[in-house]
Amino acid sequence: MLPTVFLRGDGLYLRPVEESDAEIVTRWINDPDSRRWLSRVLPINQVREREWIAGMYKATSYVVLGIVISDGDRQDELVYSLTAEEWRARRKV
Repeated sequence: MLPTVFLRGDGLYLRPVEESDAEIVTRWINDPDSRRWLSRVLPINQVREREWIAGMYKATSYVVLGIVISDGDRQDELVYSLTAEEWRARRKV
């Protein structure tokens, strides 16, 4: 299946976050190395992560996108959120 590409750049593209991303995002959020950069301090399970993914598209104050970075044979993914103000400015403020 071809990915849904929202915005493409050199070596990366942005895509919508899907419910199927819940498993990997749950692992990232609960990982101590990732969690130290987040405001979340309590563990989260896939049920709650799926609820968050389903609800995030109702928000108008921010956008959450998957970032896919391709470097030859390697492909990495992460999830990133921007406020509506940051999206309009096209930069993180």
